[in-house]
Amino acid sequence: MFFERLFRWLETVPIIRFSCRRLYENRWISLWNPCASPCAPVRLLDLGARGGLEIAGVFAPLRYLKNVSAVGVEPDGEEAERLKQSGEYEKIFAEGVAGYTGEAVLHVLNPFCSSIKRVNKALLDDYGFHMDLYRDTGKRVPVRVKTLDDLLGDDKAFDFIKLDIHGVEYEVLASMSDALWENATGIYVETKTIPFYEGEHTLDEIAKLMKDRKFCWLFSRDDAGHPFCSEYDVFFVKDPRTIQTAEQALKHCLAGLLVGRFEYVRYILRFYKERYGNCEVLDTFGRKACRLFLLSPDHA
Repeated sequence: MFFERLFRWLETVPIIRFSCRRLYENRWISLWNPCASPCAPVRLLDLGARGGLEIAGVFAPLRYLKNVSAVGVEPDGEEAERLKQSGEYEKIFAEGVAGYTGEAVLHVLNPFCSSIKRVNKALLDDYGFHMDLYRDTGKRVPVRVKTLDDLLGDDKAFDFIKLDIHGVEYEVLASMSDALWENATGIYVETKTIPFYEGEHTLDEIAKLMKDRKFCWLFSRDDAGHPFCSEYDVFFVKDPRTIQTAEQALKHCLAGLLVGRFEYVRYILRFYKERYGNCEVLDTFGRKACRLFLLSPDHA
């Protein structure tokens, strides 16, 4: 526990935060690939894949894991083609997603912020926000959008889902079928406390939806570049009490590793052992995690 607290303190020091994070990632990746990846294949659904996995938030380290595949959704045709050529994704959908299937109008702002919702200009003006990211160019592009289920068809087997889709995260989540929810271990959502787009659902509404779907808040971080730190990236995980297999337990451990929550990894290993007894794969993973992170064997 001492080393975990020390790591937490070191992360608060900006000059060494990056080095600590990289060291941590290298250590757990060296643990995961030989011990867990053969038993726990991972699939990521990346909604808003612009920039690729390198800027996919907490999922960026998946680039270095074995037995991982990703499917991307990116409505910008040029960027979608670049992502196809990169080889990072098993498949790229060059289409938009929403809470319905039909026609929409894309309001063109900065490429990273264009949305099928209008920017909430009145609110931004009231707050005195003058942000180039949300400056409306006046350009409108007719687009066709689909619900996630209509887009994916029968392919619903995703362990992790990332949503960075500019104001329509709530609608897409609310329209997802039970199969997508049941298969997911973790869902990472870009959300805001202030509706930057007209009709945008804010953080509290998304958190309630996730709670209703039996997902727990594991991790969040704010974007200091936004006024009042109004943008938050939140990682939700399925209630661990639903775990029934060692593979599911490993994927919950992966969720904890992705966000640096050693205590969550310990909790999952202890929970599984108490409920289901010893498991060779998890026991081996736990012992090596103890040595790697200098965790107390009593907890791992």
